[in-house]
Amino acid sequence: MSDVAPTRRPERILAFRRGERLLGIEGRFSREVTPLASLTPVPLAPPALLGVGNLRGIPLPVIDLAPLLGLAAEPWSQELPVHVAMADGVMAGIAIDEVAGFDPWPAGEPVPLDPDEPVWLRSVARGSVPFRDGSVVVLDLPAVLRFARDRLGSSETPLAS
Repeated sequence: MSDVAPTRRPERILAFRRGERLLGIEGRFSREVTPLASLTPVPLAPPALLGVGNLRGIPLPVIDLAPLLGLAAEPWSQELPVHVAMADGVMAGIAIDEVAGFDPWPAGEPVPLDPDEPVWLRSVARGSVPFRDGSVVVLDLPAVLRFARDRLGSSETPLAS
């Protein structure tokens, strides 16, 4: 008998578009999708940190995965929604273009990404799973938030836990 606990299969996936990419996050990490009235810019922040928003009195750092992961996308607009997600005690907003669905997790395990995908994307992706008429790249949200914190600065950035 093994001492290793079996990994629980995710129940749902929140799929969203950023640029031409269909990305997904396990539903257990999703809190809500909402517009933010405004973002306060962070001085000297890299382009991936769009600013800090106010989510019902809670400061919410908002990150853009496009420049962070090397994805092609138009600049994000504040008229678009933010996916509020939380992992390992860190809550952040992820800039998205639109929600594609909040569906049951598809059968099977994620398939590794093609080696032609951007290296940064491959470093934080669990793989690809079938989604409706295509596939979605499933992000490992804790890894994304750690990667963002490491890439965006020191422990004094808004993504610090």
